[in-house]
Amino acid sequence: MLSNGVLLAKQPDSFWENCKKNDVTVEVTKYPVNIDFDAIEKAAENHGVKFSYYQKTDKITKWTNVLTLDLNGKQNIKESFRLCFEANECITLHNGRLYTCSRRAGVSNFNSYFKAGMEEADADSIDIYKAKNIDEIFDFLRKPAPFCRYCDWKNIVLYTPWHTSKKDISEWTV
Repeated sequence: MLSNGVLLAKQPDSFWENCKKNDVTVEVTKYPVNIDFDAIEKAAENHGVKFSYYQKTDKITKWTNVLTLDLNGKQNIKESFRLCFEANECITLHNGRLYTCSRRAGVSNFNSYFKAGMEEADADSIDIYKAKNIDEIFDFLRKPAPFCRYCDWKNIVLYTPWHTSKKDISEWTV
């Protein structure tokens, strides 16, 4: 399980017990924010859960790739999906729905804050409780979603030092 760690220190014993029972490794990306990473490590250790830092972020500067968004949704969906480094590498489960990327899962927050109006379609995710079988889920995951039209991969900015957002829409768009 890959996490940013924000809620891990608040998890009840049952969370950690289930991680142990199901042989889950908790892997955290360590961002330079105010999170008690020592407490998370200690909780994992106390419950016998395997724990590590993603890409050795406990020892190196965290970099990010800044994907710009096309708020008009004029990008080629298939090309965006093909170029996407998150597609099926950053599968996100949110409220019982599975998304091929984290951007789509969080777009309602983006739209709310910036009044952006990017369309949120049911076809951008699959309800894990309504899927007929695992093949239906796999079929969904290997195809572009309508939201891919907002991702402008031609203007991605690679290897930007990670920093806390200034909450300005210019950080996300060209």
